[in-house]
Amino acid sequence: MYLFYFTAKLETDFLAYVSVDTDVSGYSTAVFDTEAYDNGGQYNNNNGVFTAKYTGMHLVYFRCAVGGNPFFLIMHNDISIANVHNGDFSAAIKMNPGDTMKVVPEQDITLYEVYLAGRCFFGITFLYSI
Repeated sequence: MYLFYFTAKLETDFLAYVSVDTDVSGYSTAVFDTEAYDNGGQYNNNNGVFTAKYTGMHLVYFRCAVGGNPFFLIMHNDISIANVHNGDFSAAIKMNPGDTMKVVPEQDITLYEVYLAGRCFFGITFLYSI
């Protein structure tokens, strides 16, 4: 069990950000096109969707601070689990293999390119198996 936890954790971390200012239509998936890292290849930087490989608790985190006071939906299997108002979100979420996670703005928005410490990024870290 401990060996699986250690191996899975190393293979399931990802962090992605936008590399250029990116316009996103309301209620469509925000695509963070550049991966700082993606251990395990579970994040698709073409469509903005993370797909879990393992059953367990995952730490989901998102940060975006842009003008216009936007709201973002954090979607687990296409169901909104949080509504984030122009700021930070983090939560431990139970995911199963094939479960998906993505970020969806509620209105048209521009995600601004600033590397990591800047404005917009999305990531997930595997915490432990259950």
